Amino acid sequence: MNKLMHHLDLVERWGNFELALFTNCLWIFPSSYILINSEKVILHLVEFADIRIYERSAFGFFFNIIMFFIDEGNLELAEHFFRKFENTLKIDSHQLYEQSFAIFLKDCIELMKNKYHNKKAYQSARNIINYFEFLGFHNKAKELAELLENI
Repeated sequence: MNKLMHHLDLVERWGNFELALFTNCLWIFPSSYILINSEKVILHLVEFADIRIYERSAFGFFFNIIMFFIDEGNLELAEHFFRKFENTLKIDSHQLYEQSFAIFLKDCIELMKNKYHNKKAYQSARNIINYFEFLGFHNKAKELAELLENI
């Protein structure tokens, strides 16, 4: 982990490799390191969001960091990054995967706010899990189901 952090710290301007490395390793980095670097990442993403490869990376970054803080039980930071996501990226009508994932994360945040007592948000989240299962994204459906049950 220290070597990864050292590499990322040395690179002044992250490319897609560094962004993917950071995004996919969130669960092993200390929260303080994630918070320090997340603003740097978001500024970079805003600059390059129109480039398709960065757009996909941007969605991955936001979805992972929001999931990370939901998983940590940190409602405040999950909401913070969800708002940043909404203000930074726009989901087109043809981006059903991204739309569904965003709704799922919003439902999880609602469930965290209401101590899991929001039946509408729970059913919506379950429907999205079923949708991913139906489309053949079995690993993603399993990952989301585990996140939902651990809130």
